[in-house]
Amino acid sequence: MRIKTFYYLLPLFFAFNSFGQKAKLSSDNKKAINYYQAGVNNSRRYQFGQAIQNFESAIRKDRNFLEAYFALGSVYRRTKNYNKAITSFEQGISIAPSQDKIVKYYKLIGETYFESEDYKKSYGYLKAYLEENRNLDAKVKTTVSHLLKKATFAKEAIKKPVEFDPQLLKGGVNRFPVQYFPVLTADQSELIFTARRATKPGFDEDIYVTRKDSTGTWKVPRLISPNISQQGINEGACTISADGRVLVFTICKDRRGLGSCDLYISYKTGEHWSYPKNMKSPINSAKWESQPSLSADGRSVYFVSDRPNGYGKLDIWRSDLQDDGKWSNPVNLGPSINTKYDDITPFIHANGRTLYFSSNGHPGFGGHDLFQATIDHNSMGDAKNMGYPLNDHEDQISLFVTPDGAKGYFSHEKEQNFTYTSNIFEFVIPEEDRVKVKSIYLSGTVSDVETKEFLGAEIEIFNQENSEEVFKISSDSINGKYLIVLNEGGRYGMYISKEGYLFQEKDIDLKESSKHISYDTVDIFLKKVEVGSRTTLKNIFFDFDKYDLKPSSLPELEVFVDFLEKNPGIKAEIQGHTDNNGTEEYNLNLSNQRAKSVYNFIVSKGINPDRLLYNGKGSKHPISTNETEEGRQSNRRIEFIIR
Repeated sequence: MRIKTFYYLLPLFFAFNSFGQKAKLSSDNKKAINYYQAGVNNSRRYQFGQAIQNFESAIRKDRNFLEAYFALGSVYRRTKNYNKAITSFEQGISIAPSQDKIVKYYKLIGETYFESEDYKKSYGYLKAYLEENRNLDAKVKTTVSHLLKKATFAKEAIKKPVEFDPQLLKGGVNRFPVQYFPVLTADQSELIFTARRATKPGFDEDIYVTRKDSTGTWKVPRLISPNISQQGINEGACTISADGRVLVFTICKDRRGLGSCDLYISYKTGEHWSYPKNMKSPINSAKWESQPSLSADGRSVYFVSDRPNGYGKLDIWRSDLQDDGKWSNPVNLGPSINTKYDDITPFIHANGRTLYFSSNGHPGFGGHDLFQATIDHNSMGDAKNMGYPLNDHEDQISLFVTPDGAKGYFSHEKEQNFTYTSNIFEFVIPEEDRVKVKSIYLSGTVSDVETKEFLGAEIEIFNQENSEEVFKISSDSINGKYLIVLNEGGRYGMYISKEGYLFQEKDIDLKESSKHISYDTVDIFLKKVEVGSRTTLKNIFFDFDKYDLKPSSLPELEVFVDFLEKNPGIKAEIQGHTDNNGTEEYNLNLSNQRAKSVYNFIVSKGINPDRLLYNGKGSKHPISTNETEEGRQSNRRIEFIIR
């Protein structure tokens, strides 16, 4: 699951093909040629120290040995000693007998300047290479043109650096040689990541979790669960829902899988993770699926696949959990995100509107850069490079951003002599670069109001302005815990329901964005269904002096219908109430018509009319004062009573 492009190896290979033993060399000095050929062989065996010595010896024997200068520069480039690489290339250029002899090396030099972050010089060499090599192979031309576009972007973008001061995560984190792909729960109390116990690929990848202690320090991580992290199997590249109770991760080369790597899902109840299940078709295929990212409520998953009908080698796809419990056919995110190259490691922010991902196809500063894009009504906006020095000439692979947009978490990989280490960092995101729509989380428990027994209840959140469902989860059946994520700037209706209990509704107003709260705690107490039990339907709306239901009433009416379907043995009376404005006769008639409108809607949904009554009570039963507008609004209501 770990991504490493090894894009440094390819230029070296091509360089030595150019200077190969069968090609005619610029030197006639046999000792120089012997040293040169020995250096080529050293390089192919990754014996770079010996290769450097042999190429330098070849140059000492023949100061005009053009190929030796470029071979020496290529080795320095491979070992990331860019200054010495460029010096060697420039020395080669200075002794070249003709322009024709050196123009073929412009690609190599341009790539090296790009990797050293001298994008202006890179641009010049790459542009000259294309202009002066008219009969290039189509693949080479495409590769150089792509890098030229990056250099064109980077030479201007590097002039406007973003504020970036990464800090190594302290405490118990970063105790392994290799750790990467960090993700957090919405309350930032748990950090989950992939790790190896050694730097060599032969060691298993496993998923670890760490929690904060009372001082906010990360504890020593442990394997997330024996059901998930199993010996001899690579598990990693995971994602977790905002409440920390749904985990999707990758297993490769598993006999249960459909392809080389598949996505698996596990659910947490209490402190126990279920045995993971293969997510099967249509999410998994005979191809490669990995690097998932769950939406905050765990009902949408973004992932990477090399399946057919994409735009490039690796593309980002999305699937949604349907009401029947099955995942929808994955949808490609389209050409504004996916390129003909690799687009990987998606992270969907808690707000559901901002997508972060890594790509080597969009214009950037190096191999893979980090990008962000805005989702507007399921339409993907253009990808925006997150800027230098967050992005540089090396690979930036994955990013996690907190719900409030204030912090980012990422892993940084280092390589030395083909040994890889990586650590997890955090950084503060500058205010101007933070998500435009910030999120808060609401948490608490659901329990029986009488017995205080914790309950596993269904929780649905609707946007009151457009009646769209924005969040849907269940509270934990063992400890009653729940956590929901909501975007600032909206008004929401929260509905909590469980079979055998009266459903409960709460209004959440985040319209006043200046509050900038990050979280709140609300404990929910449900009452069992009993004859005489009474509930107010707070979000049933009518225009003034009318009894036609407004569209904004639909979410609560649907919840009421669902309640009646889940409790088929009960009967209910629907009561309409008004304030004391107008005559009592008028109020009785209006309240009766409004109750009838609710009755008609419920019957239209298939509920047996014999289970329902409706009644208008006028202004006879106020629950608040009629002396204030707020009180009168409370008195204008629809109630239902269990009969």
